[in-house]
Amino acid sequence: MGNGLDPQDSSFRALRVLHVVSVPGVGGVQVWISQISARLARMGYAQTIACVDEAASITRFAADAEVVPLKVGIAKFAPLGDLRYFIQLVRMMRQGHYDVVNLFAAKAGLYGRLAARIAGIPAVIYHAAGFPFHDFLNPAMRFVLANLERLLSSHCSDAVVCCGEEVRTYALRNRIAPPERLVTIVNGVEIPADLPAREDARRALGLASDAPVAGMVGRLSEQKAPENFLQAAALVIREIPAAQFLIVGDGPMRLELGKLVLQLGIAPNIHFLGMRSDVPVVLRALDVFALFSRWEGLPLTILEAMTAERPVVATAVDGNVEAVQDGKTGLLSPVTDIKLFADHITTLLKDPAQAAAMGRAGRRLVEERFTLDRAVTELSDLYQKLHRDKYPETEADAVNRAAADRVRN
Repeated sequence: MGNGLDPQDSSFRALRVLHVVSVPGVGGVQVWISQISARLARMGYAQTIACVDEAASITRFAADAEVVPLKVGIAKFAPLGDLRYFIQLVRMMRQGHYDVVNLFAAKAGLYGRLAARIAGIPAVIYHAAGFPFHDFLNPAMRFVLANLERLLSSHCSDAVVCCGEEVRTYALRNRIAPPERLVTIVNGVEIPADLPAREDARRALGLASDAPVAGMVGRLSEQKAPENFLQAAALVIREIPAAQFLIVGDGPMRLELGKLVLQLGIAPNIHFLGMRSDVPVVLRALDVFALFSRWEGLPLTILEAMTAERPVVATAVDGNVEAVQDGKTGLLSPVTDIKLFADHITTLLKDPAQAAAMGRAGRRLVEERFTLDRAVTELSDLYQKLHRDKYPETEADAVNRAAADRVRN
């Protein structure tokens, strides 16, 4: 892969692609799908996106694809709702005659792969931004989910796309699928030509231009450990009383985090911004981006912060290590060490020159390794390869293609 087959090449197949996402909101997976679908549409792919039946998702995806909203149970396991969702997927896939099905998130990955096999879809791809059987589950549940994923990846998937090499290594270590089915397509982000000015971003958010500011962007859930982020913030505030902390995102832990802020006595320094459509502006308002993940795939928020020329303080887990070069583009700490995490934030807030140098290095690294254009090219190449493996070019096809090339040249 990675040869970047030109859509103008006569051997390019303009395939029908169905993307299925089963989580609500405007998080990383929604951003990823909307960005890749925009580029795939320009390449000539006809796309449908089956998403959660909510206004935010429908509006986000409608510009570049046909959108089919589906009722999806938000609970981890909802028997009647899940059965209805599965039946809708089977019906939709049979009627749509899709060439490729892309599946994102756990429920889509489970029911979508089974539905795609029943419907006879030629190419079934599961996008793994990590796996649900992470190390923080109880052993029994982890055993069940790991074995379920092995069955789905080995028998109901033509490819499992890993968002980074750390995810692929984890999949290999847990024997999720044969190595040839595990395809690494490293996450990528848009590279804006111009960045919002720091002072303008500060004004838009009502922040003083000279305030030391750190922040996180992410779902307020166990995975992102926002309670540990707040504990670290309290330690930083002891050293830098004027420090301000921005939290972008929402989730099941929002209420308890509000209580924790009051218990820690740091309410004047903490700003819950909720879901935002102007994340690039928020990132430019920061001096330091921080993410206290317990586990990760390869988070887009870290790449976006680096694109915004902000140094990253993160936990040394999974894809964080792949994205952040410790000591060069940011600072890493063990997931168990809140104090060291806080010390890293304090260090960079007190040393703007070092923070700025790390931010510039992060931007260069994204431009070299983590571009969206590169990721979409590799994804398109995977579509083409899987479809050709199922439907090789006939002799007549080859003759027609050669004739078209002669006309073109």
